[in-house]
Amino acid sequence: MFLRIEEVPSRYFIGMNLRMSTANDRSAELWRSFMPKRKQIAKAIGENVYSIQQFDQLPDFNISISEDLYSNWAAKEVAQAVTIPNGMTHFEMPAGLYAVFLHKGTPADFPGTARYIFQSWLPASGYKVENRLFYQVLTPAYNPGNPASEEEVYIPIALK
Repeated sequence: MFLRIEEVPSRYFIGMNLRMSTANDRSAELWRSFMPKRKQIAKAIGENVYSIQQFDQLPDFNISISEDLYSNWAAKEVAQAVTIPNGMTHFEMPAGLYAVFLHKGTPADFPGTARYIFQSWLPASGYKVENRLFYQVLTPAYNPGNPASEEEVYIPIALK
């Protein structure tokens, strides 16, 4: 599951977001709104789409269902100066250090990946989680209903 530690440069995105919690997950609604409109984003870098989470405060990652609200984005990476389609927002992801993992399976399988990251890998790693943007990279081949689908999961970290 663990792939690498990576210093990620700052990046620019255009996308849509919704406030949600794990107890009231609105991810499917977000992606149903975003995917038909993603082709309207000019100067997109590559074909990948990004699921990006911005937490008001770091959650307790040992709890899989919580009422704590966060912003969840569906987005595409873009060059800095672009036209922003109606209903979307442009934002910058600051540079930072990330631990990168491979999740294989459906979104319903993700709690197992999260348990590995936060209960096994992280405590033994010498790193701590930082409250920066978390994100997943979804290639054009990604299909949330296919148990063989893969996505890269980026967790913001710093040395302990």
